[in-house]
Amino acid sequence: MTLRYRALEPVNLEFSIFNRQGALVRSISRSHPLGGVDTAIVWDGRDGNGQVVVDGEYRINVVGFDFFVTVDNSAPIINALKTKSPFSLCKSGPCRSTELRWSVSDINFDAVQIEVGEGNIPATWRPYQRAYKLANNLIGQSAIFLLLADYVGKRYRITVMDLAGNRTIAQFEPAQEAVKLILAGQIM
Repeated sequence: MTLRYRALEPVNLEFSIFNRQGALVRSISRSHPLGGVDTAIVWDGRDGNGQVVVDGEYRINVVGFDFFVTVDNSAPIINALKTKSPFSLCKSGPCRSTELRWSVSDINFDAVQIEVGEGNIPATWRPYQRAYKLANNLIGQSAIFLLLADYVGKRYRITVMDLAGNRTIAQFEPAQEAVKLILAGQIM
């Protein structure tokens, strides 16, 4: 977290960071021997002992002014990934597509990106569709339909991002489809 400010005259400043319960978490001191300086402090989300603080709202106080920040170190959660089997039955007969379905959640949810890679263990990934944001900031679920030509020989993965820059990545398991051939012949 970066807090930018301007020191108008020579000043020594003490930035005090408090948790939601009002306990002092960390202090950052800055000395400005000259005025008219544009500067900033950076708080790395750690307490005075160097430990990462718990997620939540924090108050930064300097010379009687309060600034509020939200710390979010938690990665988004992918609740479910599901790959619908190709050639499953649709209303009008066998489907010639497959479906990738997912459900994700995060208190500061930002966006989802679906990516595709060639082969069973892709060396590189490329976006399959543009990243998009879901309307609900807490939980999102959706699905995409793939033609078999877009599915065979490829792997898909989902990247879920939150507003703090945390991300979670998971691959969709390939759908398994057993193919049975029945040969009929004549015996003469």
